Amino acid sequence: MAEYITGYSKPRFLIINSSGLIIDTIDLNLCGTDGLTENYEFYLAKHNLLNYSEVTYFYGYHINFNLSYSEYSNKTNSLAISKLINHILNNYKLIIVPRIDILNRYYNVNYTGDSITLNILNNGANSIGNKSIELNFRTSELQTQMKWLNPDDLTITIDDFVVAA
Repeated sequence: MAEYITGYSKPRFLIINSSGLIIDTIDLNLCGTDGLTENYEFYLAKHNLLNYSEVTYFYGYHINFNLSYSEYSNKTNSLAISKLINHILNNYKLIIVPRIDILNRYYNVNYTGDSITLNILNNGANSIGNKSIELNFRTSELQTQMKWLNPDDLTITIDDFVVAA
């Protein structure tokens, strides 16, 4: 039984062309110690009434996804990030699956960063990777239902089974 919700695995991006077809799938490594962070930004209206009471109306929320590779990103992951950024620069539609172990959580997103920093880890030519990369995305549509899922309630895919010989 899992003691977490919304999944544990790495993020996936589906790249959609103007005809609505998936033209590429990009899986990124799981991030550093902060992992993949989801921040829920609620949209609401508060009204102060004449009797000095307050009424709040909730309209929905946007999710901000932060993928921080500030500590480490290996060459394969850094090249996948470069490919993703090229799709962003070509104005393709993006769908994020935040955790590929729970495929029924997915969102249309926009890239919200205005710059990207790339740095190399110490040791020059013997470096084991890059660092300082931060990616930020935001749902493009207002969400009206929470999609926090219990992994114990989901169907297990065939990839999760191990056959012992």
